[in-house]
Amino acid sequence: ANFAWDMLNYAIPAILVILIFLAFNQKAYVSADNFPVLLLLLFLYGWSIVPMMYPACYVFDVPSSAFVGLSCINVFLGFTSTIATFTLQLFNDDELTQINNILMQVFLVLPHYCLGRGLFDLTRNQLQSDILQQYGESSFTDPFKWDLVGRNLCCMAIQGVVFFAFNLLLQYRFFCRPRFIRPR
Repeated sequence: ANFAWDMLNYAIPAILVILIFLAFNQKAYVSADNFPVLLLLLFLYGWSIVPMMYPACYVFDVPSSAFVGLSCINVFLGFTSTIATFTLQLFNDDELTQINNILMQVFLVLPHYCLGRGLFDLTRNQLQSDILQQYGESSFTDPFKWDLVGRNLCCMAIQGVVFFAFNLLLQYRFFCRPRFIRPR
């Protein structure tokens, strides 16, 4: 019940984000090919991030402290991981390309990275297509492809299941060993 309520609360800002993209007619997000990917990115981000936050209620005494602390951590992790991989892509060096490929795989465990990188890749794909279209070339890549946004969507779907299962195990005290009382 708590998860359903939190997902409904998450849906409000997600819908607002979609409406903003529609209002500004950002082709990279609202074109016929990209809009379903945007919807899935936002839904799966909520699906993965909401259960990821629940274990923090055991660490913090005050829920508002947990929210503020985790929000700061999420923004920091999402921003730095996405910017790090973006920046490393700009260099034409084999070692940095290898490091970037490793980081892009490692960061897939972060829902914030998956969302940020997915939005970035949607934009990059649309810009490349628009630029090459001016020269008569057609280079639009299906955004659901694994190397574009597909892996981010898949990882967030799996993370949601894993975090949800982890929360159920925590809730039912799976990780706590039962203490046996010796009879006297």
